[in-house]
Amino acid sequence: MSLTISKGQNKELLTLGLLLFISGCIAKIPFLIDYPEDSFYAHFIGVILVPTWSYYIAYKRNNALKYPLISGSVALLVAFFLKFFFGFTEGDSFGIALIHSVIIFLFCIGFAFLGSKWNNPEERMRYLKFLIDTAVVSGLLLISGVVFSGITIELFTLTALDIESFYFENVVVWGLPAIPIVASYLVLNHPDVVEKVTPLLSKIFSPLAFVALVLFSIALVFAPNNIFEDRELLLLFNLILLAVCALILFSVSDKNLNQRQWKIIRLLSYITALDNLIALLAIGYRIFENGLTPNRFTLIGINLMLFIQLLLLNKQLYKTFSKDSMAHATKSVSGRYLNIYLWWSIAILFVVVPFWF
Repeated sequence: MSLTISKGQNKELLTLGLLLFISGCIAKIPFLIDYPEDSFYAHFIGVILVPTWSYYIAYKRNNALKYPLISGSVALLVAFFLKFFFGFTEGDSFGIALIHSVIIFLFCIGFAFLGSKWNNPEERMRYLKFLIDTAVVSGLLLISGVVFSGITIELFTLTALDIESFYFENVVVWGLPAIPIVASYLVLNHPDVVEKVTPLLSKIFSPLAFVALVLFSIALVFAPNNIFEDRELLLLFNLILLAVCALILFSVSDKNLNQRQWKIIRLLSYITALDNLIALLAIGYRIFENGLTPNRFTLIGINLMLFIQLLLLNKQLYKTFSKDSMAHATKSVSGRYLNIYLWWSIAILFVVVPFWF
């Protein structure tokens, strides 16, 4: 039995090492052909990550090979669209296209994760939990890598050797693409460890986020900067709302929430919906005063989708009182709503950006 497990583990590690090598080789391309690094990574980030990452996830989930192949093909299509449509130019339109392409890439990873269960809301929430857990572990790996890199470079600096360029080209370029795949390996192979970390973070940050959002909402009334006039403040406000919505989904994934914690999540969902309505009014005001632009269209579309999802979620939470029914309601609403974000991202990337900007 142990010999079988050992062989299985060795095969998985060999597969993992090969996938990391492939991702690293793709990431090294701009250094080999003298191509601008920033432009290459902005356009081809999906090609670097999605094919290998989706293959590993499908491999671990015992899904058919066609799922990572489709995911990788979509990533390749998006990458070449970004390259040939934008070239080396960058601006607001490219930023919007890049953000929505990342959303499509995450759906590609989800397609490899879910396989034939793509339309199952419960399985979709399981994927969101996996994605959040992977993001947490990736963040820890990234922080550890930054600290290690800083110490290493400083140590060599003391010896009067400048290894910064060499280190970036031969360590960082190989290491960064490996982070999400290694994080996925840790999440899928050691779920007991990860499941102790993410619920703890949820229990700490949910009440803090609620207090911070209430105080921030009150401060908006008295602040000298007006959310209806200040574009940067409005963008910051939207980023905060997106982060809080992610935190709500993050919190729901915890199976051991007590009744008090569910009340905090419910209150957090209510205040987020109210603040999202304020953001919609602010964007609407800017459109009325200055006209409709692609940026404002994109922003109001995202806020409107988010607001409708929060309304549906709050409606379900208002009807339910038990912990199990609240968890089921949250997962049902959020799981079914994902298709809307996917089609929206596709429309923005392939319709709005090419024909409006």
